[in-house]
Amino acid sequence: MELVFLEHCYRWVKTDGVLVFVIPVAALNSCARLLASQFDRVKLFRLEHPECVRFHQIVVFGTRKKSHGRGEPRGIDALLRAGYRPSLIPALKPDLAERYFIPASPPITIHYSGLPLDQIEDGIERSVAMQNACGVLVRKQQRMSGRPVTPLHKGHVGLLACSGMLNGFFGEGDDRHIAHWRAVKHVDEFNEEGEEIGETIVRRRERFSHELTLAFENGRILELKETKNEDQKPKFAGRSIRSGGYGALILRSARQAPTFRQILTHLAKREVCYNSYKSYNTCRGDFMGTTRSVVISMRLPAESGSRLKRMATRHGWTPSDASARLVEEGLRRSEFAFIDFRDSAAGRQAYVQGSTLAVWEVLLLVRSYKEDVAAVAKHLQWPQAKVQGAINYAEAFPEEIEEALSENAATDFNALKRMLPQARKHDSRRVRKSRDAQASAR
Repeated sequence: MELVFLEHCYRWVKTDGVLVFVIPVAALNSCARLLASQFDRVKLFRLEHPECVRFHQIVVFGTRKKSHGRGEPRGIDALLRAGYRPSLIPALKPDLAERYFIPASPPITIHYSGLPLDQIEDGIERSVAMQNACGVLVRKQQRMSGRPVTPLHKGHVGLLACSGMLNGFFGEGDDRHIAHWRAVKHVDEFNEEGEEIGETIVRRRERFSHELTLAFENGRILELKETKNEDQKPKFAGRSIRSGGYGALILRSARQAPTFRQILTHLAKREVCYNSYKSYNTCRGDFMGTTRSVVISMRLPAESGSRLKRMATRHGWTPSDASARLVEEGLRRSEFAFIDFRDSAAGRQAYVQGSTLAVWEVLLLVRSYKEDVAAVAKHLQWPQAKVQGAINYAEAFPEEIEEALSENAATDFNALKRMLPQARKHDSRRVRKSRDAQASAR
């Protein structure tokens, strides 16, 4: 989004005009070419406000180039280098020596020549087409009253509560309150003994229950919800509160009674709920590693869903595993420059874009050249930024790269011959000369 915004707005900066561009440091690599080709004296500074530190934001200063100097991306290597190592970006301080002078410009009047959207919006409600469509598209509000034909069981009550039909204002005077129901997901955990000795399988089962929140005018907030200790029967105002076997009524008092607007805002915030769960894990002995994950539902076109299922079948995955892998690969592509993912004989691996080398193969060359990035770049005839991109990925995911390097080191000629019986071992001329020299010395 930062690049799209910059592409649309950089043309409005006049010659020698000053650009002030606040972006996350992760978006610097995508904007580097456009900044270097259209702006001069580009400087980067790290913002130290707590909100800016939270989102890793930096500020970019620059002056618009003259017309004959635009187009050539001078200084792009420095911007890419800063994007790879954001810790080297200096902080923005009041005592900086760098100064930018804003040139004088006459006032500009912006004219809107598009459709009068406000007038169209006001006229739609009065149009004949809208009146005809309301009878089909908009459901008329119906007020229900009376008693049900048959008694309601707990399933009926749950549906009515979660659908919002039991929400509203109740009571009079000091007892006047707002009732708000919602559905809450709970995760029950239980262990099973595995087939092998010392193996324990941890399973987690998801279920839903209901919570009721009562907000009174004097500031009291009561909650009826499920608690872990089912044996306790909480009491309030000298009366035992029945909670259907598991539940508790919690009183939260405030020093200053909030207004009804504040209570409504509080209840609106309670709607935000992130359903998170921990996947099934198998542990041996006392060690158990859990992976924290988040449930996110998404809607795909039918053709995309069929393609996803075919890909999952081809790799032996489930559709959910395939979608999670693709999302993770897409996130890594956006976070690391020059990184791509492809199928290989060893499975899905991280590759360097525009080449046939995997990241672990580049790391093999880097170690053989004793961490000399310039020498590796010269050997591969690549820019140094491309080699550095592979190193950055390996530093972020060392276990993945080390596993590939270990597997490569464990494959010798004997292991290769078992897979390819027709393989023959041939020594190079240099190896034969050194072997003959060692034999003659003996």
